[in-house]
Amino acid sequence: MGNYALFILLHIMKYIFKFHILFNFSRYMFWTDFGYDSPRIERADLTGENRRSIVSFGIDWYFAWFPMSVIVDYNHDPERIIWMDRYDNYIDYADLDGNNKDNLGYIGQNIRPADLALYGDILYWADENSYSIQRFNMTQRINLFFNFGHLTDGQLSGIVVSDESRQPVGKVD
Repeated sequence: MGNYALFILLHIMKYIFKFHILFNFSRYMFWTDFGYDSPRIERADLTGENRRSIVSFGIDWYFAWFPMSVIVDYNHDPERIIWMDRYDNYIDYADLDGNNKDNLGYIGQNIRPADLALYGDILYWADENSYSIQRFNMTQRINLFFNFGHLTDGQLSGIVVSDESRQPVGKVD
C-alpha cells in the first residue's frame, strides 16, 4: 500500500472509529480508544501486528475515562507517551510499554482537549471548551498553562506544530 493510500485509510479510520493514531521512530503506532465500554491506549507494529492495550482505564457508575490524544515525547529519556483525558484535567505519561504511569501536571480550569502536539518542552492542545489553543510548559511549572484566546466559534478538532527544524530539507534540481 502506498504512503498516500495509507494516509487516506488512516484519516478515514480516525473519523469513523475516533482513533488518534501516532507513528514514531520506535516502529510502533499508538492510538486512543475512548468511551464507556473499554477506554484504553493501544499500540501495534507499523504492520498492524502485535496489537495490544498498553494503558487501560477503569470505569465506574459516576465517571468514565476519555483519553483523547496520545503523543510520543522523544526528548525524554527514556521515550514516553503523553496523553490527556477529556474530563479529569490531568496530563499523564507512561513509558512506551504503558508502564511507570504518572501525572505530569494538572490544569485547574475547565478544559476539554481534542488533540495534542509537542514541540520541545511545550505541550499544546486544541481545547473544545474555550475554542482556543492551550499550552503547558513541562519543565517550568510556574504559570502551568497559557491560553492563546478564543479562535473560533466552530469546533476545534486538531493541532499540528510546524517548524523548519522539524521539516526535511528539500532537494533543488
